[in-house]
Amino acid sequence: MPAPTSVLVREIPLFPLPEVVLFPEANLPLHIYETRYKQMVKNLLKTDRQFGVLLLDKKSGKAFSIGCTAEIKQTFYLPDGRINIQTQGLQRFKLLEITEHQPYLVGLVKWLADDAPVTDLLHLQQQAHRLISDIIRLTNKLTNSLMPGCDSSNHIRLPASLPDDPELFSYWIANNLFSDPYEKQSLLGLTNTRARLEQEINSLNLLSKELVVRAAIEDAFKPK
Repeated sequence: MPAPTSVLVREIPLFPLPEVVLFPEANLPLHIYETRYKQMVKNLLKTDRQFGVLLLDKKSGKAFSIGCTAEIKQTFYLPDGRINIQTQGLQRFKLLEITEHQPYLVGLVKWLADDAPVTDLLHLQQQAHRLISDIIRLTNKLTNSLMPGCDSSNHIRLPASLPDDPELFSYWIANNLFSDPYEKQSLLGLTNTRARLEQEINSLNLLSKELVVRAAIEDAFKPK
């Protein structure tokens, strides 16, 4: 689990993005083409390479206040001046105020951390893991049904190594198994690992039941 910095608040450059919610330890590739953000990358490479990613609500045009810092890991310059960067999520934050608007946003943020769990969360991790395994099995079964003769190399497989830490495991689930940005934003904003895992388990349960029904329908109407 990322260790909170000893500095309670600090100013960081901000990068609001539509449809993007970043979680700690998640990888985020970005294509930088706007002049202001190319300048931001140039400035960041001279310092700690960290900036804040916020989900931009396209309806309101405003960014959510809860986000996650990203650290630039690799930089690839294109001949026309555009930049591809590989970043990784570090630490969640809450935006307190915007302190600069030009050429890009800079904000004062405070760091967020989950409350220390009062009970062991292993049973929730195991429950979530079982659901994920079931969902993968059912998804592969449906793939075989819809694409007869499909090579098993096209099957989804659970990564061999998953985070042991309950908080990081909950982030992995949110990042990899949820697609709706607003649902992901809700999970990012929770500061209780148990609550996050329970919310994820509820959603995974619903998905698993839906896949069971779909698989049963496919079996019922499969040519004999």
